[in-house]
Amino acid sequence: MKYFLLLNFLIGFLFFGCTQKESLKDDFFDFEKIKTIKTLGNFSVKIPGNINIVFDSIHGDLTDKIQWDRVNDNFNLDGTYMMSNNKEFFYFKIGGQTIRNNKTIFTRINWLNNSIPTHGKYNFRLINVPFIQYGSVTVCTIGDSQTRYGEATALRSEINKLFSKAIFVGNRQDIYGYPHEGEGGNNTKKLLERTDFIPKADYYTLLIGTNNWGVKKFDKQLKRAFLDIKNIINEIKKIAPKSKILYITPMPTIKKTRDDNNLKLIELVKKEYKGNDSVLFLPLGEEMRKSKNWNNEFLLEDGLHQNENGIDLMSEMIANKLQTLEN
Repeated sequence: MKYFLLLNFLIGFLFFGCTQKESLKDDFFDFEKIKTIKTLGNFSVKIPGNINIVFDSIHGDLTDKIQWDRVNDNFNLDGTYMMSNNKEFFYFKIGGQTIRNNKTIFTRINWLNNSIPTHGKYNFRLINVPFIQYGSVTVCTIGDSQTRYGEATALRSEINKLFSKAIFVGNRQDIYGYPHEGEGGNNTKKLLERTDFIPKADYYTLLIGTNNWGVKKFDKQLKRAFLDIKNIINEIKKIAPKSKILYITPMPTIKKTRDDNNLKLIELVKKEYKGNDSVLFLPLGEEMRKSKNWNNEFLLEDGLHQNENGIDLMSEMIANKLQTLEN
């Protein structure tokens, strides 16, 4: 009996020990498998604050002229880059881009190997570095800039901290390496036009609609946005019939016209999918509105995009919902 109990203890220790070890693995870039896609040239740069790269004005405008064109042969918001001076190698991803006084500035830089260069002249290369994720549930975050801009670049990383089963999929890549399907400036029409690129997943998050509103004919725009969302959901269900779609209700904004139309759109979508087991509602907008000071508490100064608190709330709501669905 004593040996039987000891054997059970050892089996249990090995099983649960290995399970715990597996669960503690972190997602990572595999730098041992780097491949050069294209050599971009030699550039003189400064690294102010360690989070921006400022190119000398002699290099002119290096920004991506056609964003979201899916052509990965230049500096863009999806690529991964290496800069070197023949002695040291630095790897990074770009969160934003601008041009000022004829100087190209890449912002919100994530230095992937925790090593930051000093000012100087470097050779830049566009590279491919495999990003390894551990998990068992595929998740695709779909939307506009509220899914990838500013603090939202950390959305998937924050979800992963709370729901480690997630394996993110998509054709875009944020600064932490996580794939996604967020494109700045998208309205429902633009998103519908690119549904062919959306990959198969177990779960989808959908945050779209706030860019639909012009200056007139709001009733017509509302009908168009609602019909587009229905068609987007139909296309997703064709891609992954057994998937669940988490429809994230649009956030409040400081522009009243946009805000009013977003609220009307929410009600139309809620009515259409009430009781639908595969289209579930995540009331992000409603949660934010519970605060009388929602614009300062959850949004950047532009009154449209999430600040750090806004992303914390959004990622927590998504992670909690995924955890509930998986239990």
